[in-house]
Amino acid sequence: MMREKRNGSYIIESLVAVSLVVVGLVGIFGLIIRSTNMNKDVQNRVAATYLAAEGIEVIKSIIDANVEGNNRTRIGAWNTGLTGGTYEVQYDTTLATLNSIGGASSTVPLSLDAESGTYAYGVGLPTPYYRTIRIEELSDRMRVTSSVEWTADRKRHFVFLQDVFTNWRERETPAYSPL
Repeated sequence: MMREKRNGSYIIESLVAVSLVVVGLVGIFGLIIRSTNMNKDVQNRVAATYLAAEGIEVIKSIIDANVEGNNRTRIGAWNTGLTGGTYEVQYDTTLATLNSIGGASSTVPLSLDAESGTYAYGVGLPTPYYRTIRIEELSDRMRVTSSVEWTADRKRHFVFLQDVFTNWRERETPAYSPL
């Protein structure tokens, strides 16, 4: 009789041990899944932040080109062609290719060109990112807001970056002299 009771306790001990191992494994797998989802979220936020910063840099590049051209010709202003409004820009946008859009935000997603690693409109694989540049003209300065929007896990996410540009250079610019 003692032997039968002992055999039953081995089965119970084995079931308890297996259930503890299963609970531990479920917890570990849950952490791995959550970590993977958080990693994807961070990856999206970093990409969106870089795309928003690139939008500001594109406008800064156009301003720099205006200033450089003005130094040579003495014609025009630092903000020539950059009027208040909403725009779509990509990494190689110039004043000549600046695309004004009528709506409040972009409706065209950026695409990733896997070969060059650049984001542009219509070249490469579509991404979830939509970039919009808003320019507000203030009296002697210009406020530029770059926003990137994307959808992940059925939620809309946004990144906004803003910069203010002024004509900080002297009114009389020095003569252009090539190096």
